[in-house]
Amino acid sequence: MKSRLIVASVLVLAACGQGTEEVTVPPTQAKAVPQITKYDAKTFFESTSYNLARSYAWSHDDSALLLSSDLNGTFNLYSMDPASGEMIPLTDSTTSAHRAESWFPNDDRVIFLQDSGGDELFHVYVREVSGEVKDLTPGEGVRASFFGWSQDNKHFYALTNERDPQAMDLYRYAT
Repeated sequence: MKSRLIVASVLVLAACGQGTEEVTVPPTQAKAVPQITKYDAKTFFESTSYNLARSYAWSHDDSALLLSSDLNGTFNLYSMDPASGEMIPLTDSTTSAHRAESWFPNDDRVIFLQDSGGDELFHVYVREVSGEVKDLTPGEGVRASFFGWSQDNKHFYALTNERDPQAMDLYRYAT
């Protein structure tokens, strides 16, 4: 603490143009550095990632969690039974990343983001209970993201650059 005060004082004086003599800060006791395990890139890329949905991660009836995982090498959506840990795939892409955003607040539909073959131009999609998938933000070069739910859960919001590639506009969607 005392050495920090000395250093701070020297910096203040130097900034004011005063005090040109050197000040020696007494050495502090060396602290033990914890051992850090290092992994190579291969190990990193062979690991499996799990990411919970950013909004409603729990389904409307609390029976499942919505998550994204790269279990098959590409990020896909999964519904996970919280009691057993069983994961049921909701998408099965091998080329385009899927990012879980939210369950619908009152049913089993899902909002997610998907790019096109790794281009990172994500679109907002809805997965219906039937498994049908709808792109809500179609278009070439369009970039979009889920923004959240209205307070009454009757609408959700998405940001997209579909009108102007250099600007993101906020759109409201009825559920």
